[in-house]
Amino acid sequence: MIRIFKIGFIFIMSLMIFSCGKPDVPAVPYVVPYAEQYPKDIAAIDKYLDEYHMDVVNAEKDVAFTKIPTPNTANLQSIRVQYASNLHVKTVASNGVDYKVYYVNITDTPNPSNYGTGEKPTKVDSIFVSYKGQTLADVVFDQAPNPIWLRLLDVIEGWTEIFPLFKTGDAGIVNSNGTVTYNNFGAGVMFLPSGLAYYNNALGSIPAYAPLIFSFKLKALNYIDHDYDRINSKDEDINGDGSPANDDADADGFSNYLDIDDDGDAIPTKTEIKRPARDVNGDIMLDS
Repeated sequence: MIRIFKIGFIFIMSLMIFSCGKPDVPAVPYVVPYAEQYPKDIAAIDKYLDEYHMDVVNAEKDVAFTKIPTPNTANLQSIRVQYASNLHVKTVASNGVDYKVYYVNITDTPNPSNYGTGEKPTKVDSIFVSYKGQTLADVVFDQAPNPIWLRLLDVIEGWTEIFPLFKTGDAGIVNSNGTVTYNNFGAGVMFLPSGLAYYNNALGSIPAYAPLIFSFKLKALNYIDHDYDRINSKDEDINGDGSPANDDADADGFSNYLDIDDDGDAIPTKTEIKRPARDVNGDIMLDS
C-alpha cells in the first residue's frame, strides 16, 4: 500500500510540475482588418437609410426612427428619400480606408452654412452638446438629454469629423428657474462606420464592429488655448484645413497649438504677444 501510494504521489506531482511548466496561453482574438470590415458597415448603413423613416418629434429637434413595414401601408418615406437634399456624405481617410460618413442636417435648410446661427468648433475645441447614441438594431446605449461639455480631442473620430460641420445657436437665455434655453442651434444625425467609432471593442450594449447612429444638438462651444500662448488653438490652423494638429511653423515636431514658441526663436509666443518687438521708430515688428 505504501509503495503504491508513493508511486501514485510521484506520478501526480509529476503531472502538476509538467502542467505548471506549460501554462495555458489564451488565444489572441482575431481582429478584422479595417478594409475588410468597412464594406460590411457601409452596406448595413445603406440598408438602414433605405428601410427606416425618421421624424423630428419636437422643437428641441429630438428624432425617432421607424422601421418601414412590409407592405408599407403607412406610405412612409425612407430616410434617404425624406432627406434627399439634407443627407450629405463626408469622406474621411483613416486606418487606410476612405470612409463614407452619412450625416443629416435637421435644421430645415439644405445650405451647410446655415447648420446653426453661431460659430463652428474646430477639432481641438470643446462643445456643449446633447445627444443620443444607438445601434442599427435600435438599441440606445448612451444619451445626454441635457447638454454636457466634451472635448473633441477626447471623443471618437467620427464626432471629431462631423461636429465641425455644424454651428452653435444663439447665446443661451437664462430662464427664471435657472435653466438655459438655446435657440437656432445646429442639429443633426450621423451614421458612423465602426472604424470611426469603437471598432472591435464591445462596450456595454455596443457589440464589436457595430456601426452607430448619433443624433445631436450643438448648443455652445468653447475655443481652447491648449498651450496658453494667448492664441486660441483654432487660430493656429495655418493651412486652414480645419485641423491645427498638422501645423508646425518652426518644424520642431510640435504642432503650433501645443508649442509655446511657435517660431522657434527661444522667446515664448505669449511674451511676444504681450510685449511685441519694436523697431527703432517704435513700430511693432511683425514676423515675416
